[in-house]
Amino acid sequence: MKKAGYTVVLTIMVLSSLSYANSSLGDLVTTAWPLNNPLERGDFPIIVGNVKDQGGNPVEGALVKITFATETISATTNNVGSFYIELKTAAESGDYKVNIITTKEGYGMSIVNTSYFVNGIPQSVPNIDLTIISQVPTLVQDGFTKNPLSQIILKHMEEVQRQQQEEEKKRQEIENHKNLIDEQRQIAQNTLEEDLKSFEKQFEFFTPRLAFGRFVQDVDDTVKLIFWDQFNFTEQRHTEAYAAKVDAIKNGENTVEATKIFQRKAAVTKSEIVDYNSKLNVKYGLADKNTQRFFDSEGKLRWNKDLSDNKTVFWYLDPKN
Repeated sequence: MKKAGYTVVLTIMVLSSLSYANSSLGDLVTTAWPLNNPLERGDFPIIVGNVKDQGGNPVEGALVKITFATETISATTNNVGSFYIELKTAAESGDYKVNIITTKEGYGMSIVNTSYFVNGIPQSVPNIDLTIISQVPTLVQDGFTKNPLSQIILKHMEEVQRQQQEEEKKRQEIENHKNLIDEQRQIAQNTLEEDLKSFEKQFEFFTPRLAFGRFVQDVDDTVKLIFWDQFNFTEQRHTEAYAAKVDAIKNGENTVEATKIFQRKAAVTKSEIVDYNSKLNVKYGLADKNTQRFFDSEGKLRWNKDLSDNKTVFWYLDPKN
């Protein structure tokens, strides 16, 4: 009976002897919970958790002290700020609350609590010698016992509550700041999209097709369609080359190799241009196929040579005409 009473007193005196250090790095933020809950009689309670700074970063090497009903056990957080503490005494049935105190040099102390439940019927509570308690001066007022022991408990509870309120306030401030940043990012994204639309609208006048259309306006109507067919030919080649570049990137090519593929696909040789122009001359009635055959791949007139077997042909152009 006396031994149980001393255990409570010693536990509370340990709590009351801890100081609350001020730190430029801010208070530690400790989260703890029972690994298994509820437990069965004879199980060994295990408390796990993590320790972070005010920015949410894990704190390594923090000292974590957990005060159980029968003993206090300490551990140190690992490189990801986690800890694991197992009570060495088998659990008895009942509802238990444990205090967790975390400290590290350069940080303010963290005090939190958690609880666990052990299934089964609690052991009978031994009779207490009321004459021992009557020897401690007490004053009951508004439901609170005014004695040195209760004052220590009350101060500890007030400090825990204060820290929990501060943690909640800081958490809310962080959440509000995050929401503000998200809102600002969305506003910036919307503004960017509007600017891009305005930019595209402003420079739509200078797109290749519109610019070429303004150029063709001054071209003779008899050849205007040829000009447009030439533009469509190069535009189609460019579109196919761009599609080949996109496919190359999707297939794992880097941008340099993809750009080389684009350049090869988009390139138009002189012979291709001459051949295409010959087809356009025939298409729009500016020349027939036989006439076009007298021009070589360079677009130059073939002089005095047969087109099929290099035999001399009997035609010429009068230089005077």
